[in-house]
Amino acid sequence: SLPANRKHEAIFEYFSDTGSLIKNLLDTRVGCRYPLADHKAFLKNWLLILCDDIVVRLGVQNVSAVLDAAIDRAYKDRDDRYAANTIPLYRHDVALPEVRHAVDRYSIEFDTYTNYREIVDSLIQVGLAQQDDSVIHAAKLAQRRCTPMLSDLVLAASGLRDEFKDAPSLDGVHVTGAIANALTNANKMFKCFSGETNTDISESRVCVFDMSNVFGRGTGPGADW
Repeated sequence: SLPANRKHEAIFEYFSDTGSLIKNLLDTRVGCRYPLADHKAFLKNWLLILCDDIVVRLGVQNVSAVLDAAIDRAYKDRDDRYAANTIPLYRHDVALPEVRHAVDRYSIEFDTYTNYREIVDSLIQVGLAQQDDSVIHAAKLAQRRCTPMLSDLVLAASGLRDEFKDAPSLDGVHVTGAIANALTNANKMFKCFSGETNTDISESRVCVFDMSNVFGRGTGPGADW
């Protein structure tokens, strides 16, 4: 079996939409405060699907413009270079074990005012200097606390009415409010996308998901696999 610091390289999971398995699609590549161009394009396409009914009635241009602005605002709110950022403070006693271990191992300094982005930047710096992949992995885990979530996009879209005051409405609801409502519904319905990532396959060499909990299995002779 793999040692503890390499367990993430081989994964077997029962896929579930109960919230036990979550992938925040807004997670950025390690070290990035904003999504790269390909990631942002993916996010816009994904969100357009979630807002499909609004797209049909108000047009893709109107919806896409609001989503683009909402994405930008959500990430800006998590940018530590802005005073009003919402990045949580680092609390060593409740941090993930991999993060605590890396911080302790390399004596990374922190205090009660240190936020998670500062921890991420320090871990990346040490990991590159020491050529220690486990520290880079810890930085990636810590960075999950720095990125916005689907619920943050709801807040971002809700706050854009003035910016899009001339945009159309849907059944009396301004397009920004309609989009916020659609994303709120999606956030409630799809628990696998709602919240902070707790499962990640991006560094896995072997990954198997058993889908029987969400799709079920047949009842024929070959069903018991």
